[in-house]
Amino acid sequence: MRTLEGSDDYLVVINTSEEEIKVDLLKDTTQTLPAEGTVVIRSVSDTSSATQPGCMVPLHALPLVGGEGLVLSLAEEDH
Repeated sequence: MRTLEGSDDYLVVINTSEEEIKVDLLKDTTQTLPAEGTVVIRSVSDTSSATQPGCMVPLHALPLVGGEGLVLSLAEEDH
């Protein structure tokens, strides 16, 4: 996660496996995260409608297909 006071926060998430997974980013974290994030960009080969750029995604059950990478905006106005 990248944070800078006065700027939007971004989180990069990558599924390095070949399997589709759901990740709970709120579990066992030392960071305070919002319930949702906005997909800014994703891996070019991904076709999942759940993670299209501009989509809001739940951080407690983030769906990732095998090999998918996402950049999420955690900006307050996104929530």
